[in-house]
Amino acid sequence: MKKTLLLLFLAMSGIAAMAQTTTTDSSTKTEKVRKKPYKIVFQMISKSPNDHASLMRQLKNITSVAPKGTQLEVVCHGGGLEMLVSEKSSVKEDVEKYIQQGVQFKACEFTMTRDKVTKDMLINGSGTVQAGVLEIAEKQEKGWAYIKAGS
Repeated sequence: MKKTLLLLFLAMSGIAAMAQTTTTDSSTKTEKVRKKPYKIVFQMISKSPNDHASLMRQLKNITSVAPKGTQLEVVCHGGGLEMLVSEKSSVKEDVEKYIQQGVQFKACEFTMTRDKVTKDMLINGSGTVQAGVLEIAEKQEKGWAYIKAGS
């Protein structure tokens, strides 16, 4: 009797797992269907324009498939601050576009002070946080996923 119940449980689990995937084309490629929105905080500390462009590609991919209500925040400190400085950013247009889509970009005020960057020098729509690392830690405490962007 226990073996029969175990087999029944395993069979039901397998059916449930199959029901959570959908075929996206005629090949064997599948993706999970997710309705719960994500909360993701990205840390950008790199000054590299290549890393900034890479993050913009990641945001493009994520925003194209993420469930409604997904929250994305990019925290820039250290060398990453340059991504949000209007006159220096190599991805200014992309940042502005993602701000319009609801992605939040935050600059670390400690880094701004060190680099003599004022709020009016940031890309319009960018925000600030007192300490970039503490902002990331606070988001993680609240259940946000952490992604280190760049190298």
